[in-house]
Amino acid sequence: MTSLILIAAAFAAYSSSELAPFGSSRMASDLSGFDWLEVRDEPGRSWVVAEVTPAPSSGQLRVPGAYVQDGKLVVPEGSEWAAFIEGTMEVREVLTGSAPRGRLDYRWRSPTYARLPEDRALHSPFRDAPALVLCQIVEGAQDASRFPRVVMIPERWLAALPGARAALADQRSDFEGTPSPAALRRLEALAKGENPWLVVAAARALWRAGQPVTGASALDDELRGALAVLELEYAPSPDRLVAEIRNARSQRDIVPIALAALEAVTGQVPEVYRRGQVLVAEIRARRSGLAGEPAPLLDAILKHAPAGDSPSPQNHGHR
Repeated sequence: MTSLILIAAAFAAYSSSELAPFGSSRMASDLSGFDWLEVRDEPGRSWVVAEVTPAPSSGQLRVPGAYVQDGKLVVPEGSEWAAFIEGTMEVREVLTGSAPRGRLDYRWRSPTYARLPEDRALHSPFRDAPALVLCQIVEGAQDASRFPRVVMIPERWLAALPGARAALADQRSDFEGTPSPAALRRLEALAKGENPWLVVAAARALWRAGQPVTGASALDDELRGALAVLELEYAPSPDRLVAEIRNARSQRDIVPIALAALEAVTGQVPEVYRRGQVLVAEIRARRSGLAGEPAPLLDAILKHAPAGDSPSPQNHGHR
């Protein structure tokens, strides 16, 4: 419980604008790890596109039943500090299953020892900031298990969604197993195309097949971040991370790539408290624009990376 209070206190000291890049990092990681083969009909589960809006109090530590009397906080006997994840979800499109369109409310108590993805996430749209998501909903579940798979997505990618689903259905075999020479040529063409969903899916399939991806389309910051994370996952290299940091054009570029790539390079996620300190220090140092020297964020990442060789891709997966 003490660690939860320390984390909450540390993050309360920073404004939402300072912590916003955590969302960009989450999105880059989500997009690189999402596989359209996951989207299939399953009993009791639905895949939806929805807008998530957390309540202002979502994730804040509080004592249920506590009240103020004569200027003092009165805590009921046996009460404990707790954080509740709560807000609303507006389902805009149902891809599979029978989830209803429209508003859904969510609320669950954040566990002290987080095990489920949205409880463990450094940034969660259910807790931290509104976001558009592609997610799976489990009927009847009440806590974070209600949303076992959540992918933060850019609004501008929605128009490309129908075309991507149709193409992926027609060429499903190209994305499964070991691609044939003809399939590799089709994947290379998709990776250089205009549909961001297909660019990421094709790039992932090529990397899995042991084919380095060159010349892939980088239509926007989100796509560029996802492609960089893929490359760092399948060809982990601190030197590649150094190059990405040094070539970054803005803070918006540097933070998603560096933070999301951290897992690919080190094979681990550092504790939230340390990662928050590093990020906020980096943002504050760069308010006036990027400096010409390697980022302090990079130095901190490599300093905390475990000694020895980087893990191979098969030893760690996407969240």
